[in-house]
Amino acid sequence: MSLKERFFNGVYMASHSFAMLWTHPGLLLYLGLAAIVYFLAQVLVCNIPLIGFAGDELTLFIGMQGLQYSLIEFTHWLYHGLLVIVTFVYVFIIAFLHVCLIRHTFAILYEASDKAHVCVVLRNSWSALGRIAQWSILFTFISLVLRIIAVSTYSTTTTFSIGLVFVIILVTCWSLLTFFVVPIIAIHKVSIWRAIKTSYKMVKSLLVEIIGAESWICVISLLTFIPLSIVLHVLGQGSGFAILVMTVITTLITVFAGYIILSAQTVLKTKLYYYYIQPLQEMAFLSYPHF
Repeated sequence: MSLKERFFNGVYMASHSFAMLWTHPGLLLYLGLAAIVYFLAQVLVCNIPLIGFAGDELTLFIGMQGLQYSLIEFTHWLYHGLLVIVTFVYVFIIAFLHVCLIRHTFAILYEASDKAHVCVVLRNSWSALGRIAQWSILFTFISLVLRIIAVSTYSTTTTFSIGLVFVIILVTCWSLLTFFVVPIIAIHKVSIWRAIKTSYKMVKSLLVEIIGAESWICVISLLTFIPLSIVLHVLGQGSGFAILVMTVITTLITVFAGYIILSAQTVLKTKLYYYYIQPLQEMAFLSYPHF
């Protein structure tokens, strides 16, 4: 298969992931709960944007705004300790919800329909709590290390720019390395180290498909958020009750659209995972409308 065909296979599976959410809207439940957890986490830390967009690993690393103070000042250690604990709890809950979404997607595509129910999915996902906890500890630690690196470059504009680029490169490499970790721990009883090694092996084999799929998701995100951002900017120039109502509605639409895209991303990881295992069988399920 040529690189072009592999690239468009990725695009095809990404569009199919959105179509699955259209056909099975119940899949949106899990990251809908993630949205609630995210806002509760913000309230818990006095509305500080503790973690980027819920479930989005890239913004998790860069968005830990609570570590903006000097980490060596004793008076802030209690605050930072609380921040790390809240981050771990948040990551654990979000990882569990992603596992539920992955298992639900797997049940729809590859198992009997009686297993594609929320109660059954929650019960089956419960067995992965130990692996989820281990992954959450590692994820929180890596997040903290990368954030410390970013914070240490705040002294000048030049060092901040260099540090930010460096952190973004590290985040991108980490995200690729662990692209399939959550699907692996959702389905298999393996150690986190083995899950990371397996994920690395799979990413090497499916890199072209991943690039194609992520390119499609990026296009969908731009077409969604650019118009909404323009609307919010225009509304921000006005005043009055009607403007306030429209701003709230547009903001809610933006959040909802974000969680649809994040859900599609998780469905995509599940499909790419099984495409790696059984590519011919996987293609048989690409019969939904495309988006």
